[in-house]
Amino acid sequence: MARDTYRQWQLLRLIPQAPRRADAATLRDQLAEVIGTSVPRRMVQRDLHQIAAVYPLQKDDRSMPHGWYFPRGFGLIDVPNLDTASAVLLRIIDASVGRLLPRELRTLLEPSLAQAERVLSGAGVARASFASRVCIFPLGPPRLAPRIVPGVLEAIAEALYRGRRLAVRYAPRGADGPRTYTLNPLGLVSRGVTLTLVAKAEERPDVRQYLLHRFVEATVLDTPSVDPPDFDLGAYLARGDLGVRYSEEPLDLVLRFDRSLSPEFVETPLAEGQRVTSEADGWCRLEARVHDSFELRAWLLRFSPSVEVVAPASLRAVFVETARQMAARYGVAVEGGRPDAPAAGD
Repeated sequence: MARDTYRQWQLLRLIPQAPRRADAATLRDQLAEVIGTSVPRRMVQRDLHQIAAVYPLQKDDRSMPHGWYFPRGFGLIDVPNLDTASAVLLRIIDASVGRLLPRELRTLLEPSLAQAERVLSGAGVARASFASRVCIFPLGPPRLAPRIVPGVLEAIAEALYRGRRLAVRYAPRGADGPRTYTLNPLGLVSRGVTLTLVAKAEERPDVRQYLLHRFVEATVLDTPSVDPPDFDLGAYLARGDLGVRYSEEPLDLVLRFDRSLSPEFVETPLAEGQRVTSEADGWCRLEARVHDSFELRAWLLRFSPSVEVVAPASLRAVFVETARQMAARYGVAVEGGRPDAPAAGD
């Protein structure tokens, strides 16, 4: 009896919500991966009918094989149940970043958020109001998340979980229309308000990034995905491959910054081994080994004119030219100046 209950509970958790469907054979394969043993298809079919007698499980019999699904937004109460602290944390997450999440991702959270509301409704005013006293302040101006085609995020998540390839139609930036690829998914990365799939396309030799809001369609295939030899998502991100890098090798960065910016540069270092020293004019000197990237340059420009790039000379020249172009754009005459880096202590 206990074994049957465990199997049915795991099956219950595998059934997708509309608009997705899953036939008995697919659910059987997924169930075998979860519980670690094979299950006869007839047993899965019998379990599905027993679940449908208790929960609002639907069967799409318009085509073969029949697809099973729960109505969109159906809130399955999982085990263990939410405690008050977990419910408060869910409320904080929703209040802080819910507006920035893609619609499809927030929809997946709605059953848990509804359960959190039920828990907090009986927790007393003090605990429930705590969620309104904590928030996350964005570093830059708030931006709205781009729309993702319904079903795309779910298909990508399933392919990553099950280790399967994806057949997709994707609209690259600047292309005339969508293109068809077979992708080996390697990782899903949240970056600001956008979600990016890191994947290796069968049609391409290298690992690339695919923005989820540019997918027109995504279908999970039965064929196993294949990772490139020695690929590691953490190492991939640490190298800066998700952003725009201007050099393969790291550079020895030297900056001068106003002492008032110490919290930005000292309390949250740019790199391990970073060195900061005070200078006589009230500024500080920073030395760190970092990758030259679009993100680094954009971040440093946030602090102008309270930051000066001293070295390397090539990066300083980029900032000198950027300053000249900005001055010209705003109609400001550039007078002399010192394009060369100052000596230490100047």
